[in-house]
Formats: sequence, structure tokens, C-alpha cells
Amino acid sequence: MKYKTGALIIILLLIVAVGIMYQNNKTKTPYVKQFPFSVKIESVDSIGINEELSVVAVIRNTTDQTHMIQHGITVFKFLVFDINGKLLNTSKRPSVMKDTTVEASGTIEEKFSYIFKEPGIYYVEAIADISVSNGEPYQLTTDKKKVTIK
Repeated sequence: MKYKTGALIIILLLIVAVGIMYQNNKTKTPYVKQFPFSVKIESVDSIGINEELSVVAVIRNTTDQTHMIQHGITVFKFLVFDINGKLLNTSKRPSVMKDTTVEASGTIEEKFSYIFKEPGIYYVEAIADISVSNGEPYQLTTDKKKVTIK
């Protein structure tokens, strides 16, 4: 009985010690830098062959401060992939840089269209290559939007 009580006390002390060490490590972990923008892509889920797919990409300022961003002639480049991940389009943009002010909680939307010649499942994504007012470059990629062509 003595040994069981002693072992139980040792186990409890170990649990408390591990918890304290975990809490100390947790507070010493540096914060992950939170980027002040989010991106998303919107379109219909399906269309017919030879119909125009309209896609909208949105970049949102997630802060309560106005930010100046630098980007190419457009904010987004759009990529279209087949079901196997093969890139179907090229997206070259002039290297002209443009400054855009994005208000607190504001958004920038850009449209893209594409016509599919064959039925199947495809994916579209948008990538924003930007620099924020401090000059630090970022690449923000939307989730891939699945589109079924009938």
C-alpha cells in the first residue's frame, strides 16, 4: 500500500512538472507573423463546353489599417489545371509595378474568364504577388476552385 501511494505521488509530480515545462515552452514560442491580407476565389461549380467560365479573385485587408501594396499590372495571375494537375494556360504579366491603396477591411477584386473545349473536372486558382508598404514581398495563393465542365 505504501508503495502504491508513493508511486502515485511520483506520477502526479511528474505530470505537474511536464505541464509546467510545456507551459513555459509555450510562452517562449515566438509569435507567427500574421499577414494583413487574405485571398479567395469565386466561380460557379459547373458550366457547359464552350461556355465562358467567369472567375473572381478577391484580396481582403484583414486589418483596421489602410495599407499600400505594390503589384504588377494586375494583382492576380490566374492558373487553370486539368484533373491530373497539368497547367492549361500561361499567365504572363508585364513587369510594370503599380501602387494600390487598400482601405481597412477593404477588398480588391479581379475577374478572369476561360473557355473549356472538353468536358471534365478542372481547377482554377489565383496567385497575388505583392509587396506591402514596408517593401516585404508576399505570394498569396487562393484555394483551388473545382469546376466541372459538362
